[in-house]
Amino acid sequence: MDNARTDAGCTSPGKCMAGNTEDAGAATMESRYERKMRITHLDQRQVVWMIHTHPARFSTAYPPRTIHNIYYDTLHLENYRRHLDGVPDRRKIRVRWYGNEQDNVVTPRIELKSKRGSLVGKRYWDLPALSSQTLACPRSLLASARQVDCEPIVMEWLRTLEPTLENCYHRAYFASGDGRVRVTVDTELTYTRPSTTGHPSVEAYGDSALIVEIKFDAIRADYGNAITSHFRLPLEKNSKYVTGMQLLGGRGCLAPGEFFGITTIPKCRRMKLAAQKRNDVTQLGNDQPLHGQPHRPLGAGQGKDRGILTHARDGAG
Repeated sequence: MDNARTDAGCTSPGKCMAGNTEDAGAATMESRYERKMRITHLDQRQVVWMIHTHPARFSTAYPPRTIHNIYYDTLHLENYRRHLDGVPDRRKIRVRWYGNEQDNVVTPRIELKSKRGSLVGKRYWDLPALSSQTLACPRSLLASARQVDCEPIVMEWLRTLEPTLENCYHRAYFASGDGRVRVTVDTELTYTRPSTTGHPSVEAYGDSALIVEIKFDAIRADYGNAITSHFRLPLEKNSKYVTGMQLLGGRGCLAPGEFFGITTIPKCRRMKLAAQKRNDVTQLGNDQPLHGQPHRPLGAGQGKDRGILTHARDGAG
């Protein structure tokens, strides 16, 4: 791995992560743009139909999969607060892995994601197989990071950061016909507090919105922006980390009971509903892309409940 630049004089991980000093790892980071859309007035079938009928000839790039993340932040939540304050240059560290919720052993990776203005860069280090129950333990994470030769500045941050949020969602992948633009659709978003005891958290918050992300390299900005504008959907600033932290009681958010439409759903019921929803859209891949089918207009009242944040507690009826 290439040796990247480090912030030799940086003493605060929060300030380093916010980009107030020279960008650690910037020399080897590829820059790209990410355009995000938070969709609450269309369902998944309608969104996939829009992607497949786009003039850029999008098709499924990879099989869909479930993504898990654990975000790390300072004790005073400096990264989260800088997101809220709109600081343009910032950075975050998370642990990501793929697979089902029931998987006990996973192959995670440490990701360093940076943002300078509208440009986004990401580096990652693959970790050896670990128990998913230890990924929120800083000591275990540090021990694994030493085995893959993480950069010194990342190791220093990991010694001072704490796990603050765990989230999970189902992601579908699409690519344009020329491969220059990528689109992902995230559904079934849930947020929980990381468990450092090895026992799963009993509290979970679900977001029924769809998150669409359009990604393209910085050198293709005009081309990517033209493709994005054809979707004719409003672009929004959307951070899953900020959303989850607000739900779990971060600064400037509503109390859980103040969110409209909160319900209590047992975890086993949530998993069953999610699996059923995925089966409903299985046929929306390359074999049956729904070309030529018209949009289904939303009837009176339909779509009202899209985007409602639901509160779920294990064992609650």
